[in-house]
Amino acid sequence: MAVLAALHYRERTGKGQYIELSQTENIMRAMSWIWPYQQITGKVAMPTGNRDISICPADTFRCADDTFVAIAAAAPEEFKGLCTAMDKPELAEDPRFKDLLTRLQEDNAIAILKIIADWARTKKPEELEALAEKYGFAASHLYSFKDVVEDTHFRERGFMTNVDDPLLGPYLEYEFPVMMSKSPPKVKWSARAVGFDNDYIMKYHLGKSEDEIKELYRSGTLGKWADVRGHRPPPDWDGKAGLIMARD
Repeated sequence: MAVLAALHYRERTGKGQYIELSQTENIMRAMSWIWPYQQITGKVAMPTGNRDISICPADTFRCADDTFVAIAAAAPEEFKGLCTAMDKPELAEDPRFKDLLTRLQEDNAIAILKIIADWARTKKPEELEALAEKYGFAASHLYSFKDVVEDTHFRERGFMTNVDDPLLGPYLEYEFPVMMSKSPPKVKWSARAVGFDNDYIMKYHLGKSEDEIKELYRSGTLGKWADVRGHRPPPDWDGKAGLIMARD
């Protein structure tokens, strides 16, 4: 958006400008209601775990197979549906839980979340998702990394791709997040260890001789990867595979 705005400004004025984007400051704008809550009430918002303190019930719950599910029911019909799914329709008429504001009172919130937690512990996540769809409240299985990798929707969306990396061999990688219909980007190889292509750059771009390159290493001007797993090439690396000459 900033780039488009800057281009528009250039078209109108003929002048360019510097764009600065702070990751930390940007994420502050995605912090839900925390900023206005603190400004309006003067209270410091404290950590609440997975619970949403603006909706009740809205939390994560352990299931029968020790996985987790997120369940939420804000609107009256959603809460009634949840109570019916739990075979406890009378809870919808309980004075402690009669509406959202009443359920948000701390003692009442703790009580209803405990009831839901005990119920969810007897079900598998797919059972809870099916009940949510049937009775009209929200429930979603919390994915492990294994679940993400095996999810057919993500696969069909092209969220992941198989990469045959010349250095590391074949592996599964996240695809580039931007999808383009005419010129889709593709992952060609993994990131390399620090200094992996030093010699190529020194020799072919800067015209350094082999002796000059060796001296740069000896003096500490140039450096390569640390001897730490994940920061260096694989132990069986042949010294050639994956170098930039083989990638172009």
